[in-house]
Amino acid sequence: MGLIIGPMCHFWYKWLERTVIYGTKATIVSKKVACDILVSPIFGSTFISGLALLEGNSIIDAAAEYRRKFIRIFTLDICVWPSTQLINFWFLPLKFRVIYVNCVQLFYNFCLSYIKHNEGDSTKTTNSASTKTTNSA
Repeated sequence: MGLIIGPMCHFWYKWLERTVIYGTKATIVSKKVACDILVSPIFGSTFISGLALLEGNSIIDAAAEYRRKFIRIFTLDICVWPSTQLINFWFLPLKFRVIYVNCVQLFYNFCLSYIKHNEGDSTKTTNSASTKTTNSA
């Protein structure tokens, strides 16, 4: 997944720096809002769906899994990224932003991995549990 998300981060921050001119608090807030609204859902869906595809699931199953887990991922995004991005845009020059975000992403990916592999909200677990019960009867 790093081969996909790493370049996405690199080009996103370069594009954002060229598009939103640095200089005021309003530009920092607009960059942060752009990250929260545009990029976080894309990165989250790429992570969950990409891993589902690597596990051999279909695209439809991968998209369904992301939809089931969206609220949990969005809650995680709200907890992690606003403060991370404010620090990122307020204090760090462009050349250090991807490195900083990748360091935070280590923790974030642990949490995403937990969400991904927690089958508490998955229909697969329910179906396989009912299949086991039916087969053993």
